[in-house]
Amino acid sequence: MEMQFQNPPELYMIMIGKTDFFKPGISNWDRKLTRKGYPHEFYLAPGGHEWYNWEDFSIQFMQRLWK
Repeated sequence: MEMQFQNPPELYMIMIGKTDFFKPGISNWDRKLTRKGYPHEFYLAPGGHEWYNWEDFSIQFMQRLWK
């Protein structure tokens, strides 16, 4: 983790659905980043590991990337 943030990214977003099977691990990662004070954004969406979430996440990311 420390190595990843030696040169912090300008945008680090974590997006996951509330019922996604990856949520426990991702929530743990978010807590670690927060505890260390690393800049990131965490979004929790309804649903799970579904295409509609991937679509929404992609749109949100692209909008932030070119903001």
